[in-house]
Amino acid sequence: MTKTILRILVLVLLTAAAAVALLSSPHDSSATWWQDLLLSKAIGSAAVYAAFRLYRRWRKTDPLIAAYDRYARAE
Repeated sequence: MTKTILRILVLVLLTAAAAVALLSSPHDSSATWWQDLLLSKAIGSAAVYAAFRLYRRWRKTDPLIAAYDRYARAE
């Protein structure tokens, strides 16, 4: 059960990091504004990709994540 909780925690943290990175924008108008913007979007996209890949892998092996997947697909 501890492994399941850690897996869910990893998915939640990756999803939260992705949301923050994708919705954020640089505050000031410095010379590196575009670089900061693209870097935050790249980090967010990488977090989404990692969460998606881990979820697809863990839904086959983890019983609680598999149960959630069945519940989500039933509706």
